Amino acid sequence: MSQNVTISNWLVTWLNVYVKAKNQENTYLSYHFTIKMILRHNPSYQITPLNQPTELDMQEMINRLYDCHYSKSTLEKARTVMRQAYEAAIRNQLCTYNPAIALNIPINADKQEVVALTQEEQEMVEAAANQDILGHLVIFFFENWSACLRALSSRMATLSALQKYDFHLQK
Repeated sequence: MSQNVTISNWLVTWLNVYVKAKNQENTYLSYHFTIKMILRHNPSYQITPLNQPTELDMQEMINRLYDCHYSKSTLEKARTVMRQAYEAAIRNQLCTYNPAIALNIPINADKQEVVALTQEEQEMVEAAANQDILGHLVIFFFENWSACLRALSSRMATLSALQKYDFHLQK
């Protein structure tokens, strides 16, 4: 890999070479969506050389995500992705230091409350996931489980009519 690799190119390479090889599929998908989020809010990473950002630049990236009201756990995941990707870049001699090593999560970042499902809600979720080969992805994309369950209960017929080509995973 070239010494002129961009942040974006390295994140995708790191994901597919390192993360995919040693982690469960759910971890891979989680990191994949985290990288997409990071790149969406930092379009300059498409052209920024991997070895250019400073710790200040990385902290500003975390702060931008915070300003977009991402949860504390999402900010922590973004920090983890950047730290691990840079650690691998250093081992591959693509840069000499890790600007993501000491990033701080803003103290006021919201903690996302996880609400336990009732038995009836759990059965509804499982039924929706089992009715379609991609049903589990419908559940994955909802951040608010209560809203998900309300949507599932009121739209069960609609969900069961969906086909796998109705999902546009590239967006």
